[in-house]
Amino acid sequence: MHDEIIENYFNLGLTAPEIALFLASVHGVGISLRQLKRILRRLGSTRRRCRSNLNDVVFLGNATWPAVSRGPAR
Repeated sequence: MHDEIIENYFNLGLTAPEIALFLASVHGVGISLRQLKRILRRLGSTRRRCRSNLNDVVFLGNATWPAVSRGPAR
């Protein structure tokens, strides 16, 4: 049960210290940061370490998203 809660918080984008704080304050579950990181590793919950190239992201965004009208230029 705690694993599911931890994984849900992780998927919401919370960091490990934030998850530990929520577990303690909201759920009454005291857990060390080290133990929490072990649980996340066991669950296979990892953040992307390979950052996307910003130029690629901008290019793909411009190529796939429709132009947005921002009104008249000032």
